[in-house]
Amino acid sequence: MNRIFLAIVSGIILSACQAAEDKTPAPTPTPLITPTETPTPAPTTTSAAASLEPGKYCYFLKNETSTEGLQLTILENGSASAQYFGTIHNDASAYYAAFETQLSNASLDNTGKATFSAITEVDGDTQHNQETWQFSKETATSVDHNFSLTTSPCATLMDKVWPQVE
Repeated sequence: MNRIFLAIVSGIILSACQAAEDKTPAPTPTPLITPTETPTPAPTTTSAAASLEPGKYCYFLKNETSTEGLQLTILENGSASAQYFGTIHNDASAYYAAFETQLSNASLDNTGKATFSAITEVDGDTQHNQETWQFSKETATSVDHNFSLTTSPCATLMDKVWPQVE
């Protein structure tokens, strides 16, 4: 008796599952375009990297806790390197430190993004890692740390970051 009951219940469950699988979804309506309307093509974008020719580009940031500079060099073969440097000045914590990071072994992709090998010297400590940056003519953005530097003249960058004290 139990086997017959189990077989009937199993058959009902299977038929219920089968019916659910046989249902076809309703078609998605297609929007109508009247003959006077023309679809607008998606805008074409120019890549940030395409606007960066081989050469030197400099960027600067100053806020309440740091003063930073970055000098990017793009070679004819498309390889990129950079020097990122600055000072951290947190008056509330009485913490002050200078840092310098050598960024190397990268190429900008067609969006202006590059992942560099990084060697950072700060407070007598050497750190090795990778850093990803996004570049345009106007900004250098640290993808890893979510901040941006803005374009700056290369001739005065070092003095803006590390001004001469007399």
